[in-house]
Amino acid sequence: MALEQAGIVGAMTAGTVKLQVPRWIQVVLLPLALIAVWLFASAVRHAILVFLISAIIAVLLNPLVHRLTRLRLSRGLAVGFVYLSMAALVVGVTALIGTVVVNQGQSITRQIEGEFTVAPGASESPAELKVDRLQRWLDAHHLERIHVKQLGDQLVTNIREHGVSTWTQRALDVTQTVATTIVTGIINLILVIVVSIYMLLDAPRISRAVDRIFPPGPDGKRLGVQVQRGLISYVRGQAIVSLIIGVSAGLAIAVLGLVGVWPGAENYAFFFGAWATVTEIIPYIGPILGALPPIIVALIHDPLTAVWVALVFLAIHQLEGHVVVPRVMGSALGAHPLVIIFGVLAGTELWGIAGVLLALPLIAMGREVWIFLRQRVELEEWPRSGVGLVGAGLQLTLAPRPDPPRPAEPEAAEEGGSAPDDDELGRGGDARAAPGV
Repeated sequence: MALEQAGIVGAMTAGTVKLQVPRWIQVVLLPLALIAVWLFASAVRHAILVFLISAIIAVLLNPLVHRLTRLRLSRGLAVGFVYLSMAALVVGVTALIGTVVVNQGQSITRQIEGEFTVAPGASESPAELKVDRLQRWLDAHHLERIHVKQLGDQLVTNIREHGVSTWTQRALDVTQTVATTIVTGIINLILVIVVSIYMLLDAPRISRAVDRIFPPGPDGKRLGVQVQRGLISYVRGQAIVSLIIGVSAGLAIAVLGLVGVWPGAENYAFFFGAWATVTEIIPYIGPILGALPPIIVALIHDPLTAVWVALVFLAIHQLEGHVVVPRVMGSALGAHPLVIIFGVLAGTELWGIAGVLLALPLIAMGREVWIFLRQRVELEEWPRSGVGLVGAGLQLTLAPRPDPPRPAEPEAAEEGGSAPDDDELGRGGDARAAPGV
């Protein structure tokens, strides 16, 4: 009754009951609702972040819990078993991969320090010798106007004056800052786990509540199930793409080291492969971030090596864009690039790095909600007459322009005269009557 009084009515179309949104709500309430949602999200963004992460975790783990409940386990025991298993898996993988990554990262740091360190009995560091060799090559090819040696020597001198250890210490400081942030985030992590556990325990009740608000149509599709499938499909596809890119990058760098293009690169292949795997999660700029560290380290070794590394990553990401993503991801996301860019920028504005990582999963879930509601909610059509702005069911109609008022006829014509007729006025004739004879 309340909906009917507000002008929201149901319409039977092709066997599906649709909720019709009247025009005044489209013009007034919908824009105000969007503004209110944005202001509310900005005001309580931390709480929303915690609940969004918890919801994503709960949606991803719910299929596992559901399968365990089919084995005669209570839902509480199933949730506990899933969380303990996931915690053991995360700790084990982190310990295994983290050890290798830290060792190879330290090896890269030692190599960089060695490039700018003058060995006993030597007059120049390896970096200065490489700059000299590059300048001689330019001079031999009639490019002596390019003073690489002067710029290179100045750069090496600045680094040596400040000390390589200073730059290394800065990197360690950044690492410590990140570690401190992680430690302070443990409280948020515990909160996320607690909220997600409550969501998993009450998942059947939440599902029934969603079905009451958004009942399934004749097609039998349920909103909660569709959102869960969309999120799982996206996460699975993104994980496969990241692993393929990371493994490809690691193998390519190892091959460059084994064939002698980049001697010793096989010792860093796992580190750079793991880095490419992680950065691939970030849309658009992730591939660039994944390629920068190996290119920079290769540039310190030799400029030509850096060119080879850049070409290898270019080939990998061309393969990703034309083969891997279309085949693996398919329609898992199915959003326009502008929507993705806006989602990433909005997520960054609200939650920083966490917002960047959450943008695409939320877009995947929002796409499923949009598909579900689009079949059940329609906007009341606007009049099609007149000149209007049409878009997404909205048409602004201009009223027809009224005719100009006609001049009043004189009550009586002058003696011997005659009043002009309408045709004469319409042709632009003189409105004054000619005097009679």
